[in-house]
Amino acid sequence: MPQDSRKIVLDIRAISKTYQMGHGMVSALKHIDLQVLKGESIAIMGPSGSGKSTLMHLLGCLDKPSTGTYCLNGQNIAELDDNALSLIRATQIGFVFQSFNLIAQLNVIENVEIPFLYRNDKKKNPRECSINAIQRVGLGHRLYHLPSQLSGGEMQRVAIARALAIDPLLILADEPTGNLDFETGESILKLFQELNSQGVTLMMITHDESVGKHCQRLIRMRDGKIVSEEKK
Repeated sequence: MPQDSRKIVLDIRAISKTYQMGHGMVSALKHIDLQVLKGESIAIMGPSGSGKSTLMHLLGCLDKPSTGTYCLNGQNIAELDDNALSLIRATQIGFVFQSFNLIAQLNVIENVEIPFLYRNDKKKNPRECSINAIQRVGLGHRLYHLPSQLSGGEMQRVAIARALAIDPLLILADEPTGNLDFETGESILKLFQELNSQGVTLMMITHDESVGKHCQRLIRMRDGKIVSEEKK
């Protein structure tokens, strides 16, 4: 079988994460190895306490590993200070959360423009990028609506547009259908599939088997380790 020639956008080698708990240490992650190629869609699944949320925090540059290496787009994350990590989060990673994390007082466009407040990129027009992203998720008719005027599915589409607007290296989605009914959740997963077919690199953290079925790779975790991997 020919080797996949797609670019490696995320490469973690033997990373572990330990926390101080009282007088002892707790190992949340244990020697994880993972590579993600440009354009892949991956679901990371596991029960509560499996380490999947800790792994997402590391992948999203919200935390650093205790040991091991994490390279994002060829850059070693462990070598960066907090300001550099903040810049990476603002320019290379799009986040989608279970609870949407929209600001109630801002309309759709204003919510999608938020990531641009944390970057200084004169080559991009925040309003233009935001409107384009909103249109990509099918909400061009809702530009000036407040979150309170939207359904749950529409609010999650706004959150996805916010992640897309910065043209990120990858999108990290944490339980993206957790607050949605089944039918609405399926529509969101189909939107993710459509975006992935357009070249968006996607990683979803979930405990929902139906989410895993929509991804190209399914990685299962337990007790801080990757215990299995399935490819479609």
